[in-house]
Amino acid sequence: MTCLDVAKHLGVSLNTIRNIEKESLHKHYARPSLKHVMPITIDEIAVQKGP
Repeated sequence: MTCLDVAKHLGVSLNTIRNIEKESLHKHYARPSLKHVMPITIDEIAVQKGP
């Protein structure tokens, strides 16, 4: 169903449907907040096990 079909079905303007769609996409796919992310460090890595 297209945005135009939804607008006609609900009896609202196409801009209203597009704004709802934009808001939903922004809510679900915006960059996540990294405010509470704590950095971690890696001391060393092993390329091969053994001597």
